[in-house]
Amino acid sequence: MFDDDIFLGARLTLNDPDSTAFLGVIIFDPDSHAKVIYLEAETRLSDIWKLEAELRLYEDIKHGELLYSSRQDDHLQVQFSRYF
Repeated sequence: MFDDDIFLGARLTLNDPDSTAFLGVIIFDPDSHAKVIYLEAETRLSDIWKLEAELRLYEDIKHGELLYSSRQDDHLQVQFSRYF
């Protein structure tokens, strides 16, 4: 992994009053077919509330690869923040 890999990423920020934004990233190893996928989204729900979500997926990580110890560490985080 991380040797001659393919990286594709995109960020979309909407021009809206809620500052809505999305981020998507995939790293693909053509030799082992291992993939790391990262998705993120955020938006304001009101003047004092914000919602954020983050997802990380590790797919087809083979024994001996750098991220092998993370192969079962898929991660989903949802956060509500209140500002005052």
